[in-house]
Amino acid sequence: MSYKDIIDVSRYQGTIDWEQLVGKIGGAMLKTVSTNKSFGGIYIDPQFERNYAECKRLGIPVGVYYYTYAQDAAIHHGKVWHGFKLVESRTNRKYTDEEAAIRAANAAGYHDIFKKSLIPITEMEKLMGKKTFAEFLGCLVEKPKGRPTLVPVSDRRPAITTMDAAQEFTEITEV
Repeated sequence: MSYKDIIDVSRYQGTIDWEQLVGKIGGAMLKTVSTNKSFGGIYIDPQFERNYAECKRLGIPVGVYYYTYAQDAAIHHGKVWHGFKLVESRTNRKYTDEEAAIRAANAAGYHDIFKKSLIPITEMEKLMGKKTFAEFLGCLVEKPKGRPTLVPVSDRRPAITTMDAAQEFTEITEV
């Protein structure tokens, strides 16, 4: 797949017949939220929900993009955008104590666990099996919280709240 196989879609293309595009494109990037003073500030692309649903229904790889103003307003001012929610960004698990993880893996009979550093958690879990990994190393692994990020409401992650009491009573004026 090359970049020219992926189309950039927003309301400006009108109502798209996605069935005609199946097999002819490598994917679609959909505009979601945008900042545009000619529209009075922030708007949500009126075609986004339909375009996203059609891509998912037809198996067309789909990505979305938006400008950071919407995310900033959601994170710092508690702004709620129709069709979106604030979630933690994805993060990678990490060992809380590598030395203790080495000792625990060795105690379980696993010694070939090094590259130039301790093998990554997913690789260790595959090597040991989920049950053994959880038994010997589970207490030595943490998954850090992700940064807040704005995603479509269809995302499986739970929504988070970033407002404190002062923000709750502060009105946001859109640009």
